[in-house]
Amino acid sequence: MLDIRDLYGLTITNPAEAARRILRLHLSPGASVAALTVALILGVVLSTVIRTAILGPGAAAASPAGITFAQLSPLGTLAVTATAAGVFAAVIWLVGYAFGGKGNLFPIVALMAWCEFFNVTLQAIAIVVGLVVPLLGALVVLITIGLMLRTFVYFIQVVHGFDGVGRAAAVFLCAVLLGAFVLSNLALFTGIVQVEVPA
Repeated sequence: MLDIRDLYGLTITNPAEAARRILRLHLSPGASVAALTVALILGVVLSTVIRTAILGPGAAAASPAGITFAQLSPLGTLAVTATAAGVFAAVIWLVGYAFGGKGNLFPIVALMAWCEFFNVTLQAIAIVVGLVVPLLGALVVLITIGLMLRTFVYFIQVVHGFDGVGRAAAVFLCAVLLGAFVLSNLALFTGIVQVEVPA
């Protein structure tokens, strides 16, 4: 039986071992997708609460000049987030194979589910700390970003069976770039993002 508290600790101190323990669960494809869906729902709920608290109900965040973002409902945000997660999982799988990796898609989905749970927890901690000591909250956010990047690289190393983190880091970087390219084109095609070209 997997101890969640131990898994949180391992994700911080030894992310490679945390990944191995998750993979030893041998979650089915359905269970992996369900876990990622629940994690994404929690993330959307948290981001919606934060946005509402900071900007107020129905407010939109500022956008760069010439770029318009569609205002999405929480359900729409979940759909976009789920699409992004699916694209990123597929890209990690395919790019990993190109680099000689041996990982499969649904174990990657299972690891991404835990990464999202871990990320949501750290974000919640950052919010609570930020309400008490704003500067310390900003520091926790920076630490969260660093921990998430490190966790992703080690998880990629384990799932693809790489000997070191070098190839895993290369896979992560290429996956981010390729995923961003795919998602930006999807966003433009679906109208979620609109770019106005000056006359």
